[in-house]
This record gives sequence, structure tokens and C-alpha cells, in this order.
Amino acid sequence: MKLNQNLGSPPYRMIIDTETIGLNKPFVYDIGGVIVDKEGCEIDRFSYCIEQIWHNKLLFSTAYYAEKRPIYVKALRGKTMKLVKFGIAMRNIEKLMITYDITKVYAFNSDFDKGAIDFTCNNLYATPCFNPFVEWRDIRKIVAPIFTSPAYTKFCIESNLLTDTGRVGSSVETIKSFKLQEKYTENHTALEDSRDESDILFTYGIDYYKGENEPESVFLLPTKPRELIVRQNGKDTKFTYMSKTERKGITYLK
Repeated sequence: MKLNQNLGSPPYRMIIDTETIGLNKPFVYDIGGVIVDKEGCEIDRFSYCIEQIWHNKLLFSTAYYAEKRPIYVKALRGKTMKLVKFGIAMRNIEKLMITYDITKVYAFNSDFDKGAIDFTCNNLYATPCFNPFVEWRDIRKIVAPIFTSPAYTKFCIESNLLTDTGRVGSSVETIKSFKLQEKYTENHTALEDSRDESDILFTYGIDYYKGENEPESVFLLPTKPRELIVRQNGKDTKFTYMSKTERKGITYLK
């Protein structure tokens, strides 16, 4: 597999994900990730449920977290996840980084994950596991060319995966759905989500658009509020769409 230069060339990479309580105060309650080789094969993993947050009944009192709690209970009982204090999780991840000589850490929307880890460290008085020389790389930015792929655009339109503003979806679930050509739903635990992100990185973080048969770039041209035009090889195709709350499907106008 020919990797894009954006991926860098270390022998091992860490792909990491976090699950947080809210966005304004993003306390990390689940942190997990995988160590992969140059081919994207998983060679190690980690999955930690954070004790300080887990035992805070107020934070886990909402319906959303009440539904997620059984997933974590099962993982903890099955010993596929460890319940540790945040500082211990940081030290264990740090040891893994030293063992595999990790210099680059990858995450989907990495600014959020890095910010959540820093926020939790500051508020739980833990020392971050990432030294100043570790480089963070955003998987979403690395695979961004896929968002203008004709096949991806067509899939999003036909699968009802446009945003309210008419743009193609760019989430992990949308990209995985495109790869599988069917609706995909994330597990929403940090370890499993990091595996999805690793899959995306090594599937589309390559010179994916350099093939001889690839069409010219697609441009989404703004027209009427609920209308867009996809231009491919000089030919325009018009699509109409509805907002998320209204639409039950996409109308394809030939």
C-alpha cells in the first residue's frame, strides 16, 4: 500500500480516541487506542475507563449515559477495559509510546481529543502522557480529499447523508458507511472508534485520487437554497434535498 506523505514514516503509529462528558467541560471518561504498523495492522491496544468520572453518579445520570453504562459494565467484567484513575491511564499510555517509539499520534478531529485530554489533566491534576515532541495529526484532514470524490458525493446524496447546508457528511460513520456501502453506526467506545479511525486512515490516507480512470474534481455549486449541482468531467447533474428534519429520502433529478 502506497501511503500518502501526510502519514509520515515512523514504524509504528498510535491512533487514539476519547469519549467525554459534554463539550464545554470535556472530562474524559473513556480513552482508548491502537498501535499499528506501517500496513495498518494492529499490534497493541489500550482501553481505560476513568475511575474519577465513572463513579460520579451525577455525570452519568442522563438518559444517554444510562444507556451506555451497560456497554462499559460488560467490558469491565470481561476485562477488555480497565478501570483506572486518569493519571494511571496517562502513565500506561506513556509507557506504550516509549515501547513503540511513538512520535506521531493520530485522531479524527485531533484538536478535540488533545484538548479533552489536556482539560482532564488540568482538572484532575494529572500529568499528560504526551511530551512536547509528539506530533498530533488529524485523520479527518488527511483523508479530506475523499469529500470531493464523485463516488462519495453521489453516495452521500443517495444515502441521505448530507448536512442541513447541503454538504456531504464527513463523520467517521459516514466515511465507514461509504466504504461498506451500507449504513454504519459506531460503537462509541474509544477503543472501537479508534479502530474505525485507523481503518479510515489506511483506506483513504493514500494517493487515492491519482488513478488514470479517476474523473476530474467535483464542485458543489450553490444554486437555490435546497438545490446543488455536482459537476463531473464538465457535465452538471442537479440534485435537490431537504433538511434533516424534513427529508425521508433524496430526489435525484436527471
